[in-house]
Amino acid sequence: MESKTKQKRADVADKLVGDEMVFTDLHENVIRERMIPYRMPVINDDLTLRNSQIFYEEMKMRRSCRQFSTRDVPLKLIQNLLKTA
Repeated sequence: MESKTKQKRADVADKLVGDEMVFTDLHENVIRERMIPYRMPVINDDLTLRNSQIFYEEMKMRRSCRQFSTRDVPLKLIQNLLKTA
């Protein structure tokens, strides 16, 4: 009995790491989870204006990458990135 439990845990662990396409399984698990409501913090106008200016200054310095590597990307990495997104 214990070996079956260990095998089941190993199968689940492998799936969670991205060995297989399990996006539908993940979606079903998310739906079953209890939703936690988001509570928007109340920020005064002065702080909001200051934060927007800081964000603008940071974005002004941002640059886009227009050169890409030709190196292959492992499927497992892509799956984990998609699950995270």
